[in-house]
Amino acid sequence: MKKIPQKKISPQKVQKVFHIYLKDRCVLHSLSEDQFNNNWELLNNLVGVMKTDYTTDDLSFIEVESAKEELDGSY
Repeated sequence: MKKIPQKKISPQKVQKVFHIYLKDRCVLHSLSEDQFNNNWELLNNLVGVMKTDYTTDDLSFIEVESAKEELDGSY
């Protein structure tokens, strides 16, 4: 078998996005790291203070790293 060389992605071309879940439902998606930090803190405080059926254990998130798309100038 012929080995196919893997293309390395430079750190400048990687973007992180975050998705926040309440139980099994995505409530905020595609957040930048700053947006995530602000919203994560806010949601944790709200769930702890408000009288709801939710607890902080119901909150979760995933972090996704992907290559930034580069647009060709001819578009």
